[in-house]
Amino acid sequence: AQGIMNNPESVTVDQIKAATQALKDAQAGLGAKADKTELDKSINDAERLTLDPTDKEDKAVQDALDKAKAVQADANATQTEVDAAKDELNKAIEAKTTQDKADAVNAALEALKAELEKAKAINKDDYTPNSVKPLVDAMAVAQGIVNNPESVTVDQIKEATQALKDAQAGLVAKADKTELDKAINNAEGLTLDPADKEDKAVQDALDKAKAVQADANATQTEVDAAKDALNKAVEAKATQDKADALAELQKALDKAQSTDKTKYTPESVEKLDASVNTGKAVVE
Repeated sequence: AQGIMNNPESVTVDQIKAATQALKDAQAGLGAKADKTELDKSINDAERLTLDPTDKEDKAVQDALDKAKAVQADANATQTEVDAAKDELNKAIEAKTTQDKADAVNAALEALKAELEKAKAINKDDYTPNSVKPLVDAMAVAQGIVNNPESVTVDQIKEATQALKDAQAGLVAKADKTELDKAINNAEGLTLDPADKEDKAVQDALDKAKAVQADANATQTEVDAAKDALNKAVEAKATQDKADALAELQKALDKAQSTDKTKYTPESVEKLDASVNTGKAVVE
């Protein structure tokens, strides 16, 4: 058309009309560039993902991303082509997201099941009731999740797994009460006079020791302390009983030695002297 305008003498009217119509047709056939705003966003979203080429859903995203970028670079791409590339990419991303969530749930669930089996294998009778209770509670929550995993999130599954680990770590072994039992049996074999200071101390220590003996949650420190206190009280009683017995023996010796032997038969005096000698050997 521009050539005709520059040199109109060289063409016919029909040629001019044909050129005019060609211009009109070309203008009518102009195609607006496609709006790639949403496609660009989808491509940006996909490029931020970490993709594993060996994973089915990840590979689908990569393939859709490659196609989308080709359309993005194509200045002649139609809006239909742009929208189709965007939709295909978004669909692949959505499928990956769904599968990733499912994979995460399954992985978390398997970890929870493994931890639950470890907890079930624990002999709870070996531990104090107070420390076992959190484990029993955590196991109940974990079992509920295993029975109905669709009702919880990945975070809830992980929290339940951690609760099981924490509860197991918090278990407190029952104290060994063997020596305490011996001390109690020993004390219970004694004849105690509540009016006697040392005997009362034994009874008090015995009562405390039996309370610790009956306490399933007693720590080893508490058990050992109760045993030591009882043994100390029993030892103090034994020491005092011996001192009292020696005092009585000394009184008997003093009385025997002050006896007027001339008033008694030689045979009986001989027995008294023998007893005095035996008593002196004990006292000295």
